[in-house]
Amino acid sequence: NVDASEKGGGNANEMMITRLYKNLKERSEFYKKIAQIKKKPFDGALTIIADKTTPYRLLTEVMYTAGKAGYQKYRLIVLEKEE
Repeated sequence: NVDASEKGGGNANEMMITRLYKNLKERSEFYKKIAQIKKKPFDGALTIIADKTTPYRLLTEVMYTAGKAGYQKYRLIVLEKEE
């Protein structure tokens, strides 16, 4: 789980993960500029890697934060733990 201090307003129930948002926003702006130079649209795709121990709430917070930062398409990779 993400500490409340890492969320908007220090509220544990907030969905936005502040530091993640800032990082993803910077990266989306960078990739938008590259897309513009190449005269192609920014696809807004992001790959999220998780395993069965990743809490559902954390996945939704990451997806919510990424959406706010400009990412609208998600690829989910689920890792299986070796027995």
